[in-house]
Amino acid sequence: MANPELEAIIKEISNNGSINLIVPANLTKPDPLVVALKNHLKSKDHRTSYERKGIISTRSGYFNTSIKLENLNRALPIIDTFVKALKGRKHQLLIGDKTFVKINDEKVEIRFWEKCRSERKKEKSWDTRELIPTGHLFIQLIDMWVIKEWGDTPYTLLENKLGRIIGAIEYFAKKEAEENIRREIMRKKYEEEERVRKEIKQKKDDEQKRFSELLQESKRWAEAQQLRAYLSFIESNCSSKENLSTWIEWARAKADWYDPLIKNEDKWMDGFS
Repeated sequence: MANPELEAIIKEISNNGSINLIVPANLTKPDPLVVALKNHLKSKDHRTSYERKGIISTRSGYFNTSIKLENLNRALPIIDTFVKALKGRKHQLLIGDKTFVKINDEKVEIRFWEKCRSERKKEKSWDTRELIPTGHLFIQLIDMWVIKEWGDTPYTLLENKLGRIIGAIEYFAKKEAEENIRREIMRKKYEEEERVRKEIKQKKDDEQKRFSELLQESKRWAEAQQLRAYLSFIESNCSSKENLSTWIEWARAKADWYDPLIKNEDKWMDGFS
């Protein structure tokens, strides 16, 4: 089922007279990125690229491409038209280990490649799979894995799909931006909920700690009163106790140290639990 929003973007691009989506037969006034790509792929210095089964893959610093050299003359005008149209749409191309189209703040990874088919091959006592180039050219949109690709089919060629490809890239970037806004809203919501949760927990911990201290102080106060009552009883009923007055004075000083409402200093009781 067609996506109306996507189709509207593709239609607007296809009708945009300020960009060219028609691929010429030969490379004409190529973009500097395409000139660098051409020189790189035609270089005889194989240290600058990766080759497997005739497929040449670019190294870092070039438009991400994997094709057979025999198809380079067809591929370069497609890439050049594609690059110029992207720039005509005011998009930026970021070339590094990977190739990205930057649309506003979003980066969309792309690559140009020649599709291969897998063939079963007998190797002594085991079977292997060999990748065979097909000559079919594709542009891929990548988000960790290939999520969309456009290329040659028995009915249409890649050259006729550039408007749709650019539209899909812009649509994907738009949806990514919307998703990032949604994620940011969710992140802030989560952070606020987490802040409130931590605030409530801290308040709860503080209240419990204060109550525990209050309860402990009330117990200490009651115990200090009990201690004073005991000392008064000893003082009234045990007059024969040796050095009673000195001991009573010492004991009452300890009660004043222990009483949370008095808390007299006592250097000998430091560290006592």
